Amino acid sequence: MNDRFYNWNNHNFFWVFLPLTFLCFIFGSKILGILGKNGLNIVTRLMGLILRVIGVQRLIEGASDIYTMLIK
Repeated sequence: MNDRFYNWNNHNFFWVFLPLTFLCFIFGSKILGILGKNGLNIVTRLMGLILRVIGVQRLIEGASDIYTMLIK
């Protein structure tokens, strides 16, 4: 497993995204009014793309770890 991002960055990402998520929940209706239907569609598609990329990355890392285990 690749541990270079698990030590310091996870805690910082949590404390950065916690208030951002809270603000998105509080001002969700205003954000939706600004983005409109097309903007919301774009954001939804981008979030889906990001989720797929993360899933493929995890799949490749897992397959690589299994391959490394089998070789040793």
